[in-house]
Formats: sequence, structure tokens, C-alpha cells
Amino acid sequence: MAKRGLLSADDFLKAALLRYDEAKILFQADHLPGAIYLAGYGVECALKSLILRAIDGGGSGGTAKVTYKGKQGHDFEALRGHYVKHSKRMIPPRISRCFARVKTWSTDLRYETKRPHLREAQEFLDSAREIIAWAQEGLTDGKREAEKKGG
Repeated sequence: MAKRGLLSADDFLKAALLRYDEAKILFQADHLPGAIYLAGYGVECALKSLILRAIDGGGSGGTAKVTYKGKQGHDFEALRGHYVKHSKRMIPPRISRCFARVKTWSTDLRYETKRPHLREAQEFLDSAREIIAWAQEGLTDGKREAEKKGG
């Protein structure tokens, strides 16, 4: 695969949706650790899309590339904090409850071999879906606001 340049908010959202779709396929095939792992990446990408929209209207991902590399770039709490700081918006209580259900996610799950309970995996994917949908709505709202300011 070729190395990509800087990513936009839309690029991160597309990645979030794709990772979630892949997670559903793994879940349906009863590959639960992989499903949780990919759904978590969907959440991460959704948060990064919101942060980019808040910082620069969704343009180049330069800020995300510099600021959100390494461990901090995979930490949902840190990413949520950046979203609130840059957007000056609070995370709705319904979405905060979803984040509470996915807070155990980390990139270390790529090494996980223990099968989680089906219910745990289902709740994780359901919460990831809600978070990604919320991010998608936020990006749509952000585009509308930018269009009003620009035109």
C-alpha cells in the first residue's frame, strides 16, 4: 500500500465507517476479538474526524498527524478532551455512556486471544455504532455551519 498524505476529517470518517463495517463482518463470523479491535479503530477515527472539523473546518490532517501520534492518538479519553477543547462542545450524555462501554479498548487488543462474551462484544459494537453515527452527524452539522459562514 502506498503511504497516504495528510488526512481530512472526511477521510477519517470514511475510515471509521469502513472499520465498523469490517467489525460487523467479523462479529457475524464469530471472530469477536477482531470485531472489537476494528470497531475501536472506528471510534478512534470518528473522534479524529470531529477534532479536525473543529480545528480547521475539516481540511488537511496536519494537526492530527502532529498532535495525535503515538499512544495519545489511540487514547479515547485524550481524544475526547481534544474534541471538547477545540469544538467548545460537550459530549452528549447518551454518547458519554457509549464511551464508558468502549473505554477498555486499546491497540493491545491486536494480541488478544481470549474470546469475550457475546453480549460484551455486542454492547461494544452497539456503542461504537452510536459514537460513529454521532460523529457523522457532527461532521454534517459542521459542514452546514462552514457553508453558512462562507456563503
